[in-house]
Amino acid sequence: MRRIDRALARARLATLACVAGAALGWPQAAAARPDLRRFQEAGPLRVYPDERVATRFYYRPGEIALAVSPEGKPAFDFLQIAYSGSAVSGDRGVIIHRNLLTLRVEMRGPSAQDLRAARDALGRGAQLDPMPIRRLDAALIYASAGSPDETALPGGHFEPGGEESGGTFWDERVFSLAPDDATAQLFWEALKKGQLVLSIGYAFYADAAAPDQPIDQYTGSPQLVKALKDEAAGGGGDAEGERKPAPAALLVRAGANSIHVDVARWPDLLHRQEFSGNVPPGYALLDVRCYDFADGIRPDLARRKLEIEAQGVADAPVKLTTHFDRAAADVTTRSLRFPFAVRLDRPYRYRVIDITEDGAKTTGDWHTAESWSRMLDITTPASARPAVATASDGDPDETK
Repeated sequence: MRRIDRALARARLATLACVAGAALGWPQAAAARPDLRRFQEAGPLRVYPDERVATRFYYRPGEIALAVSPEGKPAFDFLQIAYSGSAVSGDRGVIIHRNLLTLRVEMRGPSAQDLRAARDALGRGAQLDPMPIRRLDAALIYASAGSPDETALPGGHFEPGGEESGGTFWDERVFSLAPDDATAQLFWEALKKGQLVLSIGYAFYADAAAPDQPIDQYTGSPQLVKALKDEAAGGGGDAEGERKPAPAALLVRAGANSIHVDVARWPDLLHRQEFSGNVPPGYALLDVRCYDFADGIRPDLARRKLEIEAQGVADAPVKLTTHFDRAAADVTTRSLRFPFAVRLDRPYRYRVIDITEDGAKTTGDWHTAESWSRMLDITTPASARPAVATASDGDPDETK
């Protein structure tokens, strides 16, 4: 009887979790697991079946490339900011440098027409979904035109570049990185020499049943392939700490593209801004990262929300919120842009709000951060992560 009662209770909890997730718009990605050992051609697409659900299939993400204007101008921007304090803001003599390189990339395919043709080929009753991507890595290297020497730019992350809807892959993302002053200066001088050639490599990873042979492989120059492998191994972390990918994550799509940056033709691709007194709104001042979803740290978690409060230049508090969630597990970093100017000489405070798959909400305490130059990591610390059950744990009442 106890066993039946426990089974019924677990079923009710599972049902509540599904209902709560559907009501909040979160896909039940945890149950999705493509089987890369098998595939079939469905019209123009190669699709992979679900490991458990016979009528469910997945398609891989398309290739990504730098967006360009009709005139050929790359969606590339390199900004150097120098902030100097003032007597009015109370931080005279304080000089803060920030370097920000951003590239807007587009995913090319599969098209809506391809998806319709694939669904028709699969037949009535079949479900075709985008492969649930756990992680998206990228690496950026550069060399002067005609030179064989390549230099890797460390770090970098993707952020949503526009509206993203469920049921399909994203169309656009923004890749950004913030090099240190020494690296930024070398890169700046190389850009000014003209015709700098960059290469961006990318790699999508997903949780899936592993095939005998990989379904894709890294491409690009040896330096670019090495940079991507370093990212996958956790060696691409910044000075504040490295990160290891989830062991189950498998490479499902990789590629590389060359980018030609002609600053003689497009001089506004790089620019400097100097501010005295305060940094105006709209500039990214703080990077926040969270690996809970990309690395499978919190299977119970549906969304992790951040509330942050800083002091405005008029002494009024300025509030901002952002979030990470299971629906976009590959988004691990967000750059915060405040709607109003804030005081960089004063600390900011923040708190984290967790929403689990069953809809339960937990609000954390407020914390104070003194430095604006350090990335804020809100990944669940090891001491607060739920225990992982093992086969030996058993159920103490199972035999009663």
